[in-house]
Amino acid sequence: MKELAKQNRSHPTEAEKILWQHLRGGQLGFRFRRQHPIGNFIVDFVCLKHALVIEVDGGYHFEGEVQDDDQERTSVLNDMGFQVIRFKNEEIIADIDNVIKTINNSIMKPTTSSPLGGDTRGVSLKIAVLAGDGIGPEIMEQGVNVMSAVCKKFGHEVSYKEALCGAHAIDAVGDPYPEATHDVCMHADAVLFAAVGDLRFDNNPTAKVRPEQGLLAMRKKLGLFANVRPVATFDCLLHKSPLKDELLKGADFVVI
Repeated sequence: MKELAKQNRSHPTEAEKILWQHLRGGQLGFRFRRQHPIGNFIVDFVCLKHALVIEVDGGYHFEGEVQDDDQERTSVLNDMGFQVIRFKNEEIIADIDNVIKTINNSIMKPTTSSPLGGDTRGVSLKIAVLAGDGIGPEIMEQGVNVMSAVCKKFGHEVSYKEALCGAHAIDAVGDPYPEATHDVCMHADAVLFAAVGDLRFDNNPTAKVRPEQGLLAMRKKLGLFANVRPVATFDCLLHKSPLKDELLKGADFVVI
């Protein structure tokens, strides 16, 4: 995909050349990329910060099957949170000023919604980070790295605030879901939670307070009502399961 995008950048159409002369170097106040891979597509131009895709269409784009493909492509990009505007080659060559005006208006008044809610411009997010116990901190470190990378790619700003839960919270304040942690969650846009649990409590049937009680308290106080558990298999790991391969192979469903 990257190699094809590179080839496309080396052989632009006349209309693409003209438009790029007006977009490159942040001339409009925001950065555009050309021939940029997004999912399974290579789009002509994109401003990632404002989730705006610009497609430049030659004559063949108005033929039956190609037109249908373009509509499907636009629909998929919209579902990913991108606004898509299309220009004919002739529009760019004959009236570039009006094209630039349309692009500016599209960024100032976006018409598609981001999966995060609101418009497609960069979103600022506050994330409560509850690493918890056991493998939780290790998982959380990578989870934060992934989220930061995704937000950077799509022009979103993200800030994190850590809070105690589970056994760590019991050790620190005697409560697996302290009020201070709940306050952090309530002031966040989302909660990134890893895991709770500790062998000290698992092996102590007389323990009056357990790490898992923190998870239950969090669900109740935040009004959470459903667990969504995706189930998928990897062929290289099928032999690790006590179930027969033919029962597992290709499994792909969600338990709610």
